[in-house]
Amino acid sequence: MPPNEFEHALMSGRTTEMEVGTNAGAPQRRDETQQKLRMKRLGMASVSYMVTLSLVASFYYQSLIPLSLVFVFLSLSILLNASFFLVFHLNLNLRYKDPSGLAPIKPDTATLLS
Repeated sequence: MPPNEFEHALMSGRTTEMEVGTNAGAPQRRDETQQKLRMKRLGMASVSYMVTLSLVASFYYQSLIPLSLVFVFLSLSILLNASFFLVFHLNLNLRYKDPSGLAPIKPDTATLLS
C-alpha cells in the first residue's frame, strides 16, 4: 500500500501540521507512531537491564557482592522500567515540551562530556 500524504511527509522530514496539510488525524497518528517507538526503545532498555542483572548475579555467585545488592538492583530496575512504561502507556509524557523525556538530561550530559 503506498504511503499517504502524512507518512510521505514524515519520511521526507516534514513533520509539522502546516507543512503536511490540514489532515486532522495526522498529529495524532504521529504521536501514536512516536509512542510505539518509545515503547520499543523501552523494551530494548529492559533487555539491557536483564543483561546487566546477569552480570550482577554472576558477581554474587563469585561472592564478590552480597545477595541484598542483587535484589536492590533488580528492584530498582523493575521500578524504573515500570515507571517509564506507565508514563508512555498513559501518554503522560505528551504533556511536556519534550515527550521523549530527554530534555533534562541533555544539559547534564553536555556538562559531563566537557
